[in-house]
Amino acid sequence: MTIDHTTAARIAALIPELYRLVGQLEAAAPGRSFTPDGHMVGSIGEVLAAARYDLTLTTASTREVDAIAPDGREVEIKATGRNGEIAMRGCPPHLLVLKLEKDGTATTVYNGPGAPVWARCKKRNGRNGQSTITLFQLRKLQAQVPEPERLPEVSSMSREELKGSPLMLATGGGLPPDPNEPQDLQDWCAYHGIPITDGGAAG
Repeated sequence: MTIDHTTAARIAALIPELYRLVGQLEAAAPGRSFTPDGHMVGSIGEVLAAARYDLTLTTASTREVDAIAPDGREVEIKATGRNGEIAMRGCPPHLLVLKLEKDGTATTVYNGPGAPVWARCKKRNGRNGQSTITLFQLRKLQAQVPEPERLPEVSSMSREELKGSPLMLATGGGLPPDPNEPQDLQDWCAYHGIPITDGGAAG
């Protein structure tokens, strides 16, 4: 599955709306955290990374291989909305780690071979078998990755491109916003054929 810039931009534009809803949930239940994470954030990260690095996404939940790069490299994509750490189950050939921001942009924390990261992971022998590494450590490792070992960036979205209404975009390719696109989140999902369940948009 390939992802174009416009599709990624439209998904990125929903992220501020997501965090707005998170704020409402946290206000309704003081003391509880509703920070987006897990499969939803992982899927958002995969879409944004695919557009940014011209990747072809594999079938969802393929273990340790989320995408294939144009040069054939197998890529695992990790995304988080937190500032702490990511979890890994094994050593991927290539690793991309994205930090999602509340304004819909995403920062690449790590883009390079998986082996150096796996070697630095804090190993866990718990029930889920996952190992962890902090974003701080990933940034330090990123500085050591030579340019030829990084996937080349072909497209990214700046904050300027996501200004204004989160559902009305002017993308970097110069495409005008869709004048018929609804502003309401549920109407927007229906307009684009995204199914709605009791819990929100279906993945």
